[in-house]
Amino acid sequence: MSSMRIRVSTIVYFLIFVVTFLTLPYLENYNTIKYVFLLLDGVYCIRYIKAIFSEKKFLIINVLVTATTIWVIGSAAFLNGNVERNTFLAAIVYYGALLEMVYIIEISIIKDDFNRFLKIILILLGIAVAIVDTQVIVESFLGMGHDFKTYIFGIKFNVGILNVQYIIFYWMYMERFKKLKRSRIIVLALLEIIVSWLAYTSTLVIIGVILLLGSIFEDKIKKVITNPIFFAVIYILSATFIYWYPILLKSGPIVELSNYMGENISNMSGRATVFKMIPIICLSHLWTGYGYGTSYEVIWGRIRVADAQNGFWELMVNIGLIGALLYTGILALPYFQTRKKRETFPLYFYITIIVLLACVEVPYGNSLLFFAFIAMYINQDKCYELETEKSGIMSQ
Repeated sequence: MSSMRIRVSTIVYFLIFVVTFLTLPYLENYNTIKYVFLLLDGVYCIRYIKAIFSEKKFLIINVLVTATTIWVIGSAAFLNGNVERNTFLAAIVYYGALLEMVYIIEISIIKDDFNRFLKIILILLGIAVAIVDTQVIVESFLGMGHDFKTYIFGIKFNVGILNVQYIIFYWMYMERFKKLKRSRIIVLALLEIIVSWLAYTSTLVIIGVILLLGSIFEDKIKKVITNPIFFAVIYILSATFIYWYPILLKSGPIVELSNYMGENISNMSGRATVFKMIPIICLSHLWTGYGYGTSYEVIWGRIRVADAQNGFWELMVNIGLIGALLYTGILALPYFQTRKKRETFPLYFYITIIVLLACVEVPYGNSLLFFAFIAMYINQDKCYELETEKSGIMSQ
């Protein structure tokens, strides 16, 4: 019977996975469930807090993430008068989860449980993808799919992103244990393309194609993708896209594509209006933003659009310039490590994809930082590497 017992750490890993990766729109009390999950994980983390801060190799990331959390939650406590939503509670859920995510990963490392943690996350991602893909495919064949449908784990964008995240994590995991078969990445990418197409997500179809190309040409693009200068350039271009996009629209290839499709893309499906107004909206709350989770209420109330249509400016609305820069600093940390292991390439590749996508979408969140953290911890120390998956599990 003892062999059937589930470890406390396994439950903790499951809870932080749900909070970090899943949206459950069908559950009316999902926010309450999040509070409970965070409370349980918080109790677990408190037991190891001394050990976490005793590890010097964790110092920079712990200070930066803790400072970011304190700043966002602290500033949100004074912003409730600006919007109806309780920005304080929203900040606690989001940045409390961020803090716990970091601590839980570090605890797994301290307990020599890191590889088992990775395996559990991979399994959970696989289960989530299998569930949502089945729903998309079955409902599409039954004629129930449509452009604005909500699925079990969120809107159509969530469907595509979950597939991409699984591919990236699977790629990293198999590379880590030298079990990677390139053909499987290709099959998974093709599945992601099909599911995204059935869910009416053309952007994620394009990302699926990028994944295919990245897996084929990994050796040729690896040095570029992991270069901190490259990251800085694409991040700045993404953040400033709202200013320079007209130049892109006037370029020859884009003009020819527009003429071929017979569409006027100068307004970018309404994004031109958003890009014009979003700096004005941010100006009155430049440093602190309006409070985490308020972007829909703030932007919709002014220009009848659901979000900023740009990842960096969505951060600006929610947590202000200081918060956005702190978030950027956390995301950039793994790029400045001198040693980058082969298995972390997919993680850097994912960050690149999301930063480019952030030009016209709002994909920045805890799940993106999760991949950055994993890259950083894998790169950080040789003691995290084990020759086989079995040795990593048996050490428990």
